[in-house]
Amino acid sequence: MSTFCNNLFFYDNPPIELSQIISSLKPHMYTNETILPDKQETPNQVSSVEKCVVTNPRVKERVNLPTIETISPNQKDSLFWCLYIISYGYSDFIQVTRNHRVRQLEVQKQVIDLIQKDKNVMKNTNIKFTNIAIQELTSDLLSITKDINYYIAMALCVLYKININIVNREKGVYVKFISNTDVELPTYAIYREDTHRYSVDIEALSSEKLESMNEMICLESYLTPLKTISNYKITELMEKGRQLGLLDDDKKYKKKEIYELVYNKIRWE
Repeated sequence: MSTFCNNLFFYDNPPIELSQIISSLKPHMYTNETILPDKQETPNQVSSVEKCVVTNPRVKERVNLPTIETISPNQKDSLFWCLYIISYGYSDFIQVTRNHRVRQLEVQKQVIDLIQKDKNVMKNTNIKFTNIAIQELTSDLLSITKDINYYIAMALCVLYKININIVNREKGVYVKFISNTDVELPTYAIYREDTHRYSVDIEALSSEKLESMNEMICLESYLTPLKTISNYKITELMEKGRQLGLLDDDKKYKKKEIYELVYNKIRWE
């Protein structure tokens, strides 16, 4: 290229016309006619959600649960975004993914405003909230540095006026989060894939889905999966043990043995 330019501008021959110079340079010029390679997606450009099919063959042998397509947010705090998708919809969620932390704090501030207007809204849920627990909840809502806990999840249910069942299909159990025990509200299913990963069925549970889910074991809470042993007859515990495939038909069990087997199997970890 340098040789070409030297010959073009530093020469001993008579001057040439400007049009001839431009014509000579044209192959090296960038114009609208230049064809650029197609833009390709970089490895860092990933989808903000994943669609997955919730199924578990081992559980389905024991409990006849339908296969359900769910949405699994890729954001770190997937439980929050599962609840957000239920309330605001999938399309709205897609639009806020770039500013998801700001949007999350805005929503959590709405919960704080709701609680400050009436603390009793948290006392109508199926989780016991003392005044101290409500103060701690308000403090937790001011932060987005870690994943939301189940108290915040319940507070979001109160804000959105929904109930949720958080399901662990591998164990065949679920936990109910009822935001208002005095009012009948739609119930949605959120599936716990692992300790920090959740997916959601965006459709409210129909009567058929609720009936299928009732074939699973409903825990008393995520903290205490069973009531104290005195609340059960041995036949009730045996039924749960057989449902979970824990009992050997040829072996005799004491009530405490069955209770501990069931408790350790279904406890929320």
